[in-house]
Amino acid sequence: VNLLMIPVGVVILGLCMKVVGISPPVLIASILALVVVGTYAGELTLLGPMLALLFGVIGYGMRVLGFSPAATVLGMVLGALMENELRRSLLISHGSWDIFLTRPASAVLVVLTVAVLLYPIGLELLRRLRRPATVVADGER
Repeated sequence: VNLLMIPVGVVILGLCMKVVGISPPVLIASILALVVVGTYAGELTLLGPMLALLFGVIGYGMRVLGFSPAATVLGMVLGALMENELRRSLLISHGSWDIFLTRPASAVLVVLTVAVLLYPIGLELLRRLRRPATVVADGER
């Protein structure tokens, strides 16, 4: 353990404790200002702050709709890797998609992926089938 990190940690801890005491509106405004300045300073164009605003709105919408942040980050990180490997597989098979079904390991993964994607739909269909139909008596609404 590097002993020089202890004083640095103590100083940073004190600064972090002061940040916790700042009122949320001031903290949000400060963070927004830092984001706008930082994204503009990257390439000195307005595209950076506009993209930051756009992705902030998208992120807020995803939060309101109940998307999982962990799944979103995983998708963003692994998406590019998956795309490169898909391209490599298609090059190996000369553009044939059969490579994903003729190999046992990849066929099992494809079947599991389809099952995971269809599972919520199947659950919803079962709930609707099991739910009794509501009967409205004459004269009642």
